[in-house]
Amino acid sequence: GDSKKANTHGLPATPRDGCAVELMGLVSCTLKWMVSEGKDAPLDKHGFTISRWLDLIIKNFEPMFFVQSNDSQFVQKVGIFKDTVGSSMKYTDFQLRPNFLVVLSEGF
Repeated sequence: GDSKKANTHGLPATPRDGCAVELMGLVSCTLKWMVSEGKDAPLDKHGFTISRWLDLIIKNFEPMFFVQSNDSQFVQKVGIFKDTVGSSMKYTDFQLRPNFLVVLSEGF
């Protein structure tokens, strides 16, 4: 956690403060289930639906999480899924961790 005494108040307690790959996999799995159960209801007054949310995740998942090229100083290996996207410590986005297996096991 954060601490005023340690001068870390308001700072992330973990370097994994970006969008975590396994959470996106679990969200997409849940949304797929909801759509399959006929729960594709509007989520806001503009008609944004669960299936639209799912479509956006599917469309953007690979471009955001898959490391295709060595175009960043933090990339150590290409052909992997990033651990996070948008972390405050950029190097942590490109860490290879087993969390992406959650996504792959759900057939993403």
